[in-house]
Amino acid sequence: MNRTIYHDLSPAVIESIADDDLEQAIIDYVAWKADADGVSEEALLERLPPAVSAVYATRLVEDEVANGGFNQLFFNRMRTLLERAVVGYRAIRAPEHERIASAAIERDIEAAPALDAAREAQTMEAFSASYKLELFDDLDAAFNELDQAEDVSAIRVQYVRSLASEMSG
Repeated sequence: MNRTIYHDLSPAVIESIADDDLEQAIIDYVAWKADADGVSEEALLERLPPAVSAVYATRLVEDEVANGGFNQLFFNRMRTLLERAVVGYRAIRAPEHERIASAAIERDIEAAPALDAAREAQTMEAFSASYKLELFDDLDAAFNELDQAEDVSAIRVQYVRSLASEMSG
């Protein structure tokens, strides 16, 4: 890794980071701070400013869905992250992302009986078999199509720039 890891997110630091690097700088900051504080990233998000949590959660959800869909996200027991992302999408004003993420949570709750055995097994075979249920395919497609219609990365950058004084924590 050949990038700067920031140890604070003061307004001056935020201003010094290029738009193209800003989201990753926040992701790296959360990972660094969790390690420095000896806590999980999830526990750390509870005490970080809401603006940091919004950026972190929404970006990680998008990365997870792009990698393996909502099925992977839920299989890895990341509903809490998605719930935090729903709040984040509302905060950054990305309503379509919020709507689809909320629908995915509802579907996961409804499909829990079908998925619980696979989740409990925690094997690659169970994970692969869970995709055969095709529970999230339409939501995956709709969520991924949003990248074409709505540049959520640019929305996040604008959000951070507008709340730079609220990013420290």
